[in-house]
Amino acid sequence: MTLTIAAAAFCNWRQAEPIWQQLGLGSSQAAIELDTEAAMQQLAQSLSSPDNVAIVLYAPLDLALEQAAVTGVEPSQAITLWQLNTTQLVHFCKQQRGKALLFNLADLLAAPQVFQVFCAQHWPDLGLEHGPVPASQHRTPVLYRLLAQFLLSSTPSLRAQSQQLEALAQPLMQEPTPPALAELNQLVTDHHAGTEALAQLSDIKQESTLLLDQLHQVQGALESALQESTKQKAEFKAEQKCVKEQQAKIRSLQQQLLLLTQEHDVALQLAGTNSDLQQENTLLLDQLHQVQEALESALQEIAKQQADHKKSQNLAKEYQAKAHTLQQEKTLLLDELQQAQKKLASTLKENTQQKTEIEKTQKSVKDQQDKVHSQQQEIALLIEQLHHAQEELGSTLQSNKNQQTELKAEKNNIKNQQTKIHSLQQEMALLFEQLHHAQEELDSTLQSNKKQQTELKAAKNNIKNQQTKIHSLQQEMALLFEQLHHAQEALEANLLAQSKVPEAVVDTSASGQNNAALDSVPAVSTSLLKQKLQKRAAQKRLQRKAAELYKSPLFDAKWYLAQYPDVAADKAFSKNPALHYLKCGGFEGRNPGPDFNSRAYLNANPDVAAAGFNPLYHYLRFGKVENRALG
Repeated sequence: MTLTIAAAAFCNWRQAEPIWQQLGLGSSQAAIELDTEAAMQQLAQSLSSPDNVAIVLYAPLDLALEQAAVTGVEPSQAITLWQLNTTQLVHFCKQQRGKALLFNLADLLAAPQVFQVFCAQHWPDLGLEHGPVPASQHRTPVLYRLLAQFLLSSTPSLRAQSQQLEALAQPLMQEPTPPALAELNQLVTDHHAGTEALAQLSDIKQESTLLLDQLHQVQGALESALQESTKQKAEFKAEQKCVKEQQAKIRSLQQQLLLLTQEHDVALQLAGTNSDLQQENTLLLDQLHQVQEALESALQEIAKQQADHKKSQNLAKEYQAKAHTLQQEKTLLLDELQQAQKKLASTLKENTQQKTEIEKTQKSVKDQQDKVHSQQQEIALLIEQLHHAQEELGSTLQSNKNQQTELKAEKNNIKNQQTKIHSLQQEMALLFEQLHHAQEELDSTLQSNKKQQTELKAAKNNIKNQQTKIHSLQQEMALLFEQLHHAQEALEANLLAQSKVPEAVVDTSASGQNNAALDSVPAVSTSLLKQKLQKRAAQKRLQRKAAELYKSPLFDAKWYLAQYPDVAADKAFSKNPALHYLKCGGFEGRNPGPDFNSRAYLNANPDVAAAGFNPLYHYLRFGKVENRALG
């Protein structure tokens, strides 16, 4: 025999995997997902083989909602898919009745030992391993149980679908208990804790916003300082270039001056011989004076440029000192921001845990908290991006500008998310108020049910006492009726005897017979008359009993005559088949109708057969009241 394990939509069959491993149903067998009609048709083809059987698990509405939240499916969409899938599952299980057994996953987890006994009785060839199987400790959160009860009570189609599944599923457990009052109180406590955590989160976000503003100011000052320093460096480079050009000019002038001096010395040596040379010497001296003046002006300009260069160097040092100070302030602010981010991360972690507990309490609260959780993750990602942007600030100013633009957009997004969180908190407050009203209605309903159960128990006890009294009264009435019939028969016999004996006496006296003729009324004729009267009374009793049998729904005259042709052929009994059954048929083992077996009744009640009672007549008069077995 080949066993297949299948699971319907939103059924977390992994929870039951340890159970069928302990039972020896498969160590590594994975369940077939029956989430589509095609999968069900494929399993139906597999079950067409006589040696193939299947265990089908389905998740009740509360477990389905829990699994949908884990897989990220919206509750409204999950309910629609669950209803569609279970409708197909009901049709499949009806077609495969006997080949596929349907089990409630929650019942299987809570009562695996009962599941083991049930499978062993139904499929003894599976060869299940014997031994204790511990129950699972999984408990559906209060939120999903409350939501499922609300949906089932308010949606007739879901309620009818759930009832069909329960009717088709194999019974393993009693009805589930409603959430306790302590769990509801814990739900309210978790909600308050979540509200306080959200308030703390808002404060931390405000602190983070202030730190970001300070960081932006420091970054702006640092950027302006760096721009000014870059400008001063460019001016310094231009001044250095001019100085180098002036120095080159001075070197060329010095060379020219040296050449002129040499020429002047040569001209002085030749002055005495040639007057032309004196004129050239004069010109050379003029040129020399001009060169010296140009050199002096160049030296003055160089001294001035050197003084300006010293000033620019001093300014550059001052700006570098300011930049270093701003960098230190930036480092401090980054440290503070990192600490705030760590604090925010820890708070977000605690808030996530609290929200996880709140998710176990109410559907709409769960949906809203999922949104808040995703928004918090987005905030964490944005803060991480900001951190990376701050680290890259020293390398590239342009990327810092782009990141600042992104941070501004993210700040607007954070504000929008805070607005959403505020609206979600208001919705949570409304939902908890509705939950409180529902709890009050549930308490009042439970109290009224307890009162009704107490009254019902008292009424049942009263009915039992009345039935006992009625049973004893019926027995007494039956005895009284028997005594009355005997008394009536005896009275009729006495009346007949008293009426006929005087007539005989009058006739004999009227005919003139003697007293010996009076004595001739024999005792034998009197006894014969009594016998006739008794026989007539017995016939009346038989007719009365036959009429009582004929009126009973257990006696079918047409069926009796069709079943026994010899009775139909008899002229007397064909007119009154109930009389035949009363006198003969019941003792011969013939049945008065298709719903009563005479021989089985006599075999089950030997005292009735020993007393000579007709079986159907005894059952109608005494056996029915005494709850006798029919066979």
